[in-house]
Amino acid sequence: MICCLALVLTAFCVQGCFLAAVPLATEAEGATTDVAPSGAWDLFKVMAGGPSAMQMEATHLEISSHQQQLKANAAEKQRSESARAATIGVLQDLWNWQHDPAIGDLLIYVKAGGDPSVAMQAAMQRTRWEARSAALCRAESEPKPVAQSSVAPKQHGTD
Repeated sequence: MICCLALVLTAFCVQGCFLAAVPLATEAEGATTDVAPSGAWDLFKVMAGGPSAMQMEATHLEISSHQQQLKANAAEKQRSESARAATIGVLQDLWNWQHDPAIGDLLIYVKAGGDPSVAMQAAMQRTRWEARSAALCRAESEPKPVAQSSVAPKQHGTD
């Protein structure tokens, strides 16, 4: 469009007559369509004429879709950060309570960006394992009762 306008003005200045410029403008448009890819030229023609109502509606729908996707992404990020903060708090409490190096490693893992749900599952398994081990150790270390008989022992020398 701009190229055609430039050619028309040039021809008008050179020839001095507007009628002389008309054949040059149609030749320039033909030459331009041969050089430029047809898709780009068609797009240029459409954009020069302005978008249609259907194109405007499609653009508005696309923008609305992108906005909804951005909102969903922001909500997912907030949920993920909330889960990460909660997991860090729980692991920190477990570390302060048990001073277990495995829990400390999980805490470092989550703070470095690791998956909080995986870390929480591992911590709970570790805590259950520790509780079972402690219960077994207590059961083994408790004194076992001596078996007592209901029959009284014989006393020697009382006859």
